[in-house]
Amino acid sequence: MKISFHEVELFGESIGVKAEVGQMTGMSAHGDSEELCRFVSCVDPERVKNIFLVHGEYKVQQAFTAKLERKCFKGIEIPSQHQEYEL
Repeated sequence: MKISFHEVELFGESIGVKAEVGQMTGMSAHGDSEELCRFVSCVDPERVKNIFLVHGEYKVQQAFTAKLERKCFKGIEIPSQHQEYEL
């Protein structure tokens, strides 16, 4: 479901939104890699700019990265704790 925001409040400051904000309600945060691969299989990899893997052990994240790359996804990141990205 798409949600339209023009501003969000972060740490008491209003920030203009320059991205599309969405909400996923039909997916468990504990899906295994096969379920997650099925989930992204309906998405055109060429339209996905970045994927951030922020859950799970590092070796599992690396293996999942390889699976996604075999499905032609690019821009897969495994951020370290508190790492920041400008979108």
